Amino acid sequence: MIFTTFSANDHLKSAMLAANLATLYVRNHRKTLLIDVSAQKYSQVWSARRNDLAVKPKLTVRGTQNLLSELEDPYSYMRLHYQDIIIDTDGVDARHTDAILEASDVLVLPVWLDQRCLGLEQELIEHIESARLFNPLLRVLIVRMQALAAASRTDKQEDAALSFFTSNMPAASLAKTVIQESIEERHMFEQGYSAFEGDPCHQRAIAELNALQQEILNAQSIPLDPAGIGSAVLNALQRVIHKRAEGAGKY
Repeated sequence: MIFTTFSANDHLKSAMLAANLATLYVRNHRKTLLIDVSAQKYSQVWSARRNDLAVKPKLTVRGTQNLLSELEDPYSYMRLHYQDIIIDTDGVDARHTDAILEASDVLVLPVWLDQRCLGLEQELIEHIESARLFNPLLRVLIVRMQALAAASRTDKQEDAALSFFTSNMPAASLAKTVIQESIEERHMFEQGYSAFEGDPCHQRAIAELNALQQEILNAQSIPLDPAGIGSAVLNALQRVIHKRAEGAGKY
């Protein structure tokens, strides 16, 4: 399976989620590759520190070298050697991001319940939905992220933000699992550790990751509405035509 975590906002938290999921897959004896396609290279920095500490299990983390050719080739070493490929991107590298969305089985979209940048959210949705022109079977799993201290809080505006995503992406579903983050877990990531290292207080984080892993696996079997997908593909095609027309009008 190829699945991608895609965040255009707080990418450090997205990188933490990708690294923790990759560690979980390796701990479950899966050959797993984590690819970092982000501007800040958080996952690669994390991996380097982890290797310096000789933390086990070892995890293969790489950047974008030869990524486009390996994604396009169904018989590439990357695709044949690894059972699971996790790609972490922030959309800054548009060329690689487009190819990643076209190759992914499931897109994991972390959403922070306190974010209010609807303009940025709309741009993110359009980017994802444009990929449906080339990957109509792409599943999108929206994952709620929040600070541990805010776990019991409810907010109508937060519900509206989530509804904004689900209503604008016909193939999107909302994960039941909520990923909570503590400051301690963030500090551990910055040092090169995952949620699986440390004292028993991280059992909550481990339980969340296990639950989310199962939801990602199940996402592949979520039925897609043919009418909704057809509409999304048509909208993607119209956006491509509109952008080309705008570009032609400048000359």
